[in-house]
Amino acid sequence: MGALQDFSALNRSRAGLAEEGVYFQIIYTADSMANLAGGIRPGVDYSGRLDSIFDIYFGRMFGKDAAQGLLADDRAHIDILTIQGAGITGNYVGSLASISGIEASPTVRLFEAWWEHVFGPWSLRFGQMGIDSEFFGSVVAGQFSDNTFSWPVVMSADLPDGGAASTLSTPAVRLKYVDPGQTFEWQAAAFNGDPTQPGPGQAQRRNPHGLDFRLRDGAFLVTDLKINAPFLPGASLKLGGWGHTGRFNDFRYNATGGRLAVDGGAPKVHCGDYGFYGVVDAPVPGVNNLFFLRALVALGRVNLVSEQIDAGWCARAYSRTRRLTRSGSLFPTRASRMRRAASTTTRLPPGRAWFAAISRPCSMPIMPSRSSPAAPSSPMSNMSYIRAAAPIQAACAGSPTHLS
Repeated sequence: MGALQDFSALNRSRAGLAEEGVYFQIIYTADSMANLAGGIRPGVDYSGRLDSIFDIYFGRMFGKDAAQGLLADDRAHIDILTIQGAGITGNYVGSLASISGIEASPTVRLFEAWWEHVFGPWSLRFGQMGIDSEFFGSVVAGQFSDNTFSWPVVMSADLPDGGAASTLSTPAVRLKYVDPGQTFEWQAAAFNGDPTQPGPGQAQRRNPHGLDFRLRDGAFLVTDLKINAPFLPGASLKLGGWGHTGRFNDFRYNATGGRLAVDGGAPKVHCGDYGFYGVVDAPVPGVNNLFFLRALVALGRVNLVSEQIDAGWCARAYSRTRRLTRSGSLFPTRASRMRRAASTTTRLPPGRAWFAAISRPCSMPIMPSRSSPAAPSSPMSNMSYIRAAAPIQAACAGSPTHLS
């Protein structure tokens, strides 16, 4: 009973702070997944992540009149992660893409810390940011806590150290335009090219607390245009492109044009990488379901994975308590082409990897929007899902090497 009273007092404190423009959330997300057969070895893994999120809205804090001008609609944001668990991907499965959306090396890590300045329909954000916070994602697929439909395997396999996503971030600047008529949105951003110092071992351990504010690794540039369909409310199409200005080692050929596996020597170096992506989010006409489709292609010459397609659906229904519930099915239909070279490819014994997961993320508050900040106690609906992956048989190759 005392704990419930303390929790109620905390909610009242949060509501009071929200009136003053200070929002804070403490969100704990847990995943328990099992690899039933294949992969590295069968086993069960538990991962947990505690997000401590702080947002300050200066217009509310100082009042619109006092904050007129530079600070009227400005916002500061900090997200600190406390990560638990070993991770099912590296310990049990061994796939190119991370399975859980929260697995990482156990630590306390600064994920994001940025300032956003709003001027009319434009907003400028700068600071420490993750690419996947605003790019490459689907609104519908974002309701699931696994990693299949968040940070694409095309990006995690091709970019240096997997790119600044999931739990890694890097200094960046982002410019966004929101059409006043809500018909389209455009955004573009420039990120440092590598979230951690290049070197051996896991990127998470080379930047254990998220405090490597690097600016010397080339640039990752990305832009996209989101169009809202006027004929189908809730439907949208997002088209985007990206490019990396860094240098990448060839998997197959050396600097003189010979084969690395036969002649050895230093690998041939390629400058830059680029690609395109598209995302569709839409309600299914006539039924209370949502659908999403995502496709990506990497067109550079040294990409381990060059194409990817994801699709899925989410069904919605009201329970007896009239609380909105969601259930969904995820259908990963990836079409990936791996460029294999005998000198740099580590082939696992042929096998089939199955895994299934049941996950129920806790309710989390909706963050207030720029136009109408909401009370921090507004809950998102709970959701549950069961996920099963089709058997996959493939060879795994090493990640591309980024040269400073």
